[in-house]
Amino acid sequence: MISALLRSLLIAAIALLAVGCATTGGMSGDDDTGDLGEVQEKRPGDIYAQLGQQYMTDGQPAVALRKLKRGLTLDPDNPQIHAVMGLLYQRLGETGPARSHFSEAISLEPRNPYYRNLWGSFLCQQRDFAEADEQFRLALKNPLYNKPWSANTNAGLCAYQSGDVEKAETYLRQALSINPAIPQALLKMSRINFDRGDFVGAKRYLERYRSLVPHNAETLLLGLRIEHQMGSRDGMERYLAVLRHRFPDAPETRLAEQLSRQ
Repeated sequence: MISALLRSLLIAAIALLAVGCATTGGMSGDDDTGDLGEVQEKRPGDIYAQLGQQYMTDGQPAVALRKLKRGLTLDPDNPQIHAVMGLLYQRLGETGPARSHFSEAISLEPRNPYYRNLWGSFLCQQRDFAEADEQFRLALKNPLYNKPWSANTNAGLCAYQSGDVEKAETYLRQALSINPAIPQALLKMSRINFDRGDFVGAKRYLERYRSLVPHNAETLLLGLRIEHQMGSRDGMERYLAVLRHRFPDAPETRLAEQLSRQ
């Protein structure tokens, strides 16, 4: 089953891939940008990449795969198709094909920051943390990358997963300084502050998170734990009431019940 972290990364990656692929091309010159930002001629496989991406977003992976394979028969060196296929196979848990297609996209457009970001996220899922960090850094190196907060967020989440909390916080703060409305970054910063005992900071980040997206059982439990540490019984009861109403059978609700009796 796909993890919540991976699911959030994939959703963001699919949305950003459409932006990146519309404006990128192959290598040129000796700078770090390649053809990023230049208007590129349409390739015969582009429409199939876009169709595959849309079907994947709509929850129809089998149809997406058919469209993407059809595109590769027409345009086998289309990096956008390879990138989308990498995402699709990653979502399906097919590590080998995902690795192959991501590698091919990178080999075709090595300076493309969107592909570097996707590749880094995949490598992080495989727990290759050092190489994942290198890919995020290469994405951020491109001065024309117009979504650097995405790579910063993914790098921060990956660093946290690797156990390097200090590096994670640095990346996440950089992401939020560029774009203060990143739910994944705000939630992870709330957890980082909670773990270090800064419960006021944890509450503030969680409130910012909640202003962007609805709570789920996991974030409601975090909110209750923050209120518990701050000694607020009223705050705990509010979170517990929502958990009981929305997620009566969730394990988080059972944990919240136990904590409320302490």
